[in-house]
Amino acid sequence: MPGLDGTGDLFDPFVAALDPGVNVDVIRYPTADVHSYQQHIDYVWSRLPVDEAFVILGESFSGPVAISIAARRPGGLAGLVLCCTFVRCPLPVPRFFGYLTNLLPVHFLPDFLMGFLLLQYPLDKGLTDKVKRAVNSVSVRILQQRLRAVVTVDVAAELASVDLPVLNISACNDRLVPVRATSRIESLCRHAQNVRVPGPHALLQCDPRTTAPGVAGFIRSLMVR
Repeated sequence: MPGLDGTGDLFDPFVAALDPGVNVDVIRYPTADVHSYQQHIDYVWSRLPVDEAFVILGESFSGPVAISIAARRPGGLAGLVLCCTFVRCPLPVPRFFGYLTNLLPVHFLPDFLMGFLLLQYPLDKGLTDKVKRAVNSVSVRILQQRLRAVVTVDVAAELASVDLPVLNISACNDRLVPVRATSRIESLCRHAQNVRVPGPHALLQCDPRTTAPGVAGFIRSLMVR
């Protein structure tokens, strides 16, 4: 499940780097009328596999969605992968900040700021352009509503109740989800496998050759149990 843009398009490099034996279904969020976390949870729940074992991966914005679903323990769910994500708003902003999201120019981030927040230097022009296309394909209203949802989300109790195998991947140079957010996941889910990888917030996009083998290995270990 994808980050804030919700398109799933930015998973292409990561999916291509996965073992061909790993079947992947990228869930793409609707571009209208799905903006609260509960609505995203309901949407994903209705699309879960029915007759086979599976693993959920939640990246960034989708971490709370994946955690909430894992806490409900749907049949067939074998494990949970979290990547560069959080249980509560990862940055120390007051709740009233949610009302200010309407002022954020979410479609007009300059390259240097996108590189600073999401990517890494030197910027890969192809990846930078792809991120822009993904973000700009979603309406400003939907992006702002998702940002408001991030400000108030809290799935700490849900994560503490998850008794499935968990792989928690974090980026050492993540400027959007800092170490304290990752440490919170580690403290709530003490049985998780915690892996820290050098890189930026868009870790799956910038370094798929490092992250994909680890995720594939985690999945394989669950399927042989």
